[in-house]
Amino acid sequence: MGSGGRIIANGGAGGGGENTSFFDRVGGGSGGGSGGWIILDSPAINLSAASAGAFQALGGQGGVGRNNMMDVVGAGGNGGPGVIQLHTTLGTEAELMLPPMMTLADIATPAAKVLLPALRP
Repeated sequence: MGSGGRIIANGGAGGGGENTSFFDRVGGGSGGGSGGWIILDSPAINLSAASAGAFQALGGQGGVGRNNMMDVVGAGGNGGPGVIQLHTTLGTEAELMLPPMMTLADIATPAAKVLLPALRP
């Protein structure tokens, strides 16, 4: 992955509740979409040129409720976070090539998990 590369699987934002007069929001807002699922599967994963935040799978924000505001009566809930999995031969971080002075937590939000690979033929 190059320095400008990003893989993003974020959930979408929820819509606002129904109005009767401009932004009074008498109906409830819809919930935000959940984050997606990112999987990389390789014997070694070279992320040595990756930038901070290169992987994201965040939940979307819930739609607005009463008085056109977030986190109030009638507002939609936020979407849950997604999953980021890096499958390597041994399932260890030692098989990842990370940028100098950076950790996997700097590159992926939510935190990525390093796992054993799926069964291969």
